[in-house]
Amino acid sequence: MKNLRISLKLALGFGLVLVLTAVTAFIGYNGLNSVERALHLAMQGLAIEEQLLQVRREEKNFVIRGFAVIEGDKQNAAEKLYDRMAALHEYVKGMKASLTAKGDQERLSVIERELATYKAAFDARVQARKDKDAAFSGWSGVAWKVTGDIEKLNQEVIRPGLAAAQQAQDLAAFAQWAEFSKALDEKVVQPFLLMRVAATYFVATNADERWTAYQQRLADVRAGLAEWAKEAAGRQELTAVAKSIEGHLQEYEAAGEKYHNAILTEREADAKMIAAAREIEAQASALEKAQETAADAAQASAVTFMVGAAVLAILLGLGVMFVITRAITGPVQTVQRASERIAEGDLQVSLAVDQKDEIGRLADAFRRMIAYLQGMAAVAGRIADGDLTVVVTPKSEKDELGNALARMVASLRQQVGQIAESALQVEAASGQLASAAEQAGTATNQVASTIQQVAQGTSTQATQATQTTAAVEQMSRKVEGIAQGVAKQ
Repeated sequence: MKNLRISLKLALGFGLVLVLTAVTAFIGYNGLNSVERALHLAMQGLAIEEQLLQVRREEKNFVIRGFAVIEGDKQNAAEKLYDRMAALHEYVKGMKASLTAKGDQERLSVIERELATYKAAFDARVQARKDKDAAFSGWSGVAWKVTGDIEKLNQEVIRPGLAAAQQAQDLAAFAQWAEFSKALDEKVVQPFLLMRVAATYFVATNADERWTAYQQRLADVRAGLAEWAKEAAGRQELTAVAKSIEGHLQEYEAAGEKYHNAILTEREADAKMIAAAREIEAQASALEKAQETAADAAQASAVTFMVGAAVLAILLGLGVMFVITRAITGPVQTVQRASERIAEGDLQVSLAVDQKDEIGRLADAFRRMIAYLQGMAAVAGRIADGDLTVVVTPKSEKDELGNALARMVASLRQQVGQIAESALQVEAASGQLASAAEQAGTATNQVASTIQQVAQGTSTQATQATQTTAAVEQMSRKVEGIAQGVAKQ
């Protein structure tokens, strides 16, 4: 980490935060997808119930209308029901392909099985409806046959017999034919009409008690017909009609049995369809609840993972921020403290920064600067000690301090040379004065007139020597002041 560039460190930090953010978003996206999928499957369970409700509605329509096609439709209720059943079956198959959980597969298998049971029961009900319609049609036909036989008997036998007896004024024959007519009406016609009323009630209600009443009326008709046939045993035309009516009653009874059996079949089919529909609704509801539970679990899991990922991202982000911040601020603070010491004039500074990023290069530059300042301080120290033999080599043309020291050393050397030259001149002048004094001593008598002048000249030369010495001392103080100024810089 310490050898990476700062820009790369920051990029890695931000990159890690982005990756963690992307992971959090991905977890949230997957969680939401799981919730959406579970809710979608729950809605599919609800759709099964809705489609089943449509099937049941067509079932009720079939019970009411049978095979009739209402105006504006092209199919009867049974055909519509079969189409809706096929669509529901395909829908369940599609769900079964999309669901993988064992419990869901089992529920859908139960739904498929119950749909098959429902269809088989409805097939039985359709056949029972056909049998009922056929039996009802047979009932109506037989009733008209019986009515026709009775009407024919009245028109062709009884009424002509009454007319013939009346015409022959045969009271016994007339009474007999009248008795035949009365007995036919009381023992056959009226019971037959009551039987038809009972059959009508039975058709309208399909109630067991109405079936029992119908059977009782049928037995009454048969009993009355048997009594009437016994009374008419002596007349072939009457017994022939009685046998014909008996045959029609057998047909009527067979149609009634067929109708009743169809009703029993319908009841059994209805019971099976109700049980199958309830089981389908129960399984669809269970499937819906299971998917809702799965959606809740997926939502809770997604929230948990998202919160956990967010917390982890925050913690890792803080950790990365701490590491990167320390990697930057620690060396910077070290360089800052070193700069403050250098600003105070302390050049005995070492930088314990060992890294190869921008801060490491900054620390290397500071080390070179410290070494440069230390070198300049050493040069200034030697100059302060009076060593003007030191060689100052500037780092470049822009090295103002190095160039200034080099110029100062050159200037000091020049000034010292001048001072040395002045001292030599003073020394020569002093020698000359001494020689003159010696000559003056020996020639005192000869040049007495000039002693005062010579003494004055000697005094003047001494004053000049004193001034020269003072100038040398002043130059030394200036050199020392310059050396101290360089040392302080």
